[in-house]
Amino acid sequence: MCRRIDVPEKYVMRILTKLARVGVVDSVRGVDGGYRLAKPLHQVSLLAIVEAVDELPMFNVEPLDGLSASGQQMIKAAIAGIGEDVRKRLGALTLDRLKGGKGRSGLA
Repeated sequence: MCRRIDVPEKYVMRILTKLARVGVVDSVRGVDGGYRLAKPLHQVSLLAIVEAVDELPMFNVEPLDGLSASGQQMIKAAIAGIGEDVRKRLGALTLDRLKGGKGRSGLA
């Protein structure tokens, strides 16, 4: 797989280890061992994968010169809302939807 997608094996193993730690995949020992999904496709969200592998951006806003305190608060609230929307949308995207396009995409 690593050769096919041209990604170093060490990098892929780190990702799989993180996914195993949060229960997205199981590590299987033995001759036919490797990694397998720990749950059915419809129970694995893109949010779970993203959070396991890498944290979502924090959507922090640095203070903006010339902007009032209330203006700064409005921008922070808007960006916090964007962050929640991203989490909601990623949570609605499950592997079965990504694989076969079942149901709504969760992107609307």
